[in-house]
Amino acid sequence: RPPGGGGAGEPRHAEVGGAVPSRLRIEPLQKLQAHASYVIRCIISPDCRRLATTSADHTTKVWDMANNFSCEETLSGHQRWVWDAVFSADSAYLVTASSDQTARLWDLADGVTLQHYTGHHKAVTSIALHDGPV
Repeated sequence: RPPGGGGAGEPRHAEVGGAVPSRLRIEPLQKLQAHASYVIRCIISPDCRRLATTSADHTTKVWDMANNFSCEETLSGHQRWVWDAVFSADSAYLVTASSDQTARLWDLADGVTLQHYTGHHKAVTSIALHDGPV
């Protein structure tokens, strides 16, 4: 067994004895009671004002990072887990992907679905968006 852990199923640490040195501990700056089920994805908007979280509870939440992470909007409409999300380049829109075989384009100013993309035969688990200059 190598010094500092690393055996089967054990984390590997810089110091012998398995204790994590205090200089390596990472503490969160903020904790959120975000969703009723698993949080699947967290992303920060390009303007660094918002955080979006997707969840197994079928919702996406948008948080105001400048206002102590208050919940700006809960985007509801998907019928199954929401796996992924991406902000537009101007941070005004969000696209989400879900196990309900759809993607949605949301207007973040009022929290409504602008476009509902259907036609997939399996879950949509990943999404990408390029809406900036070419």
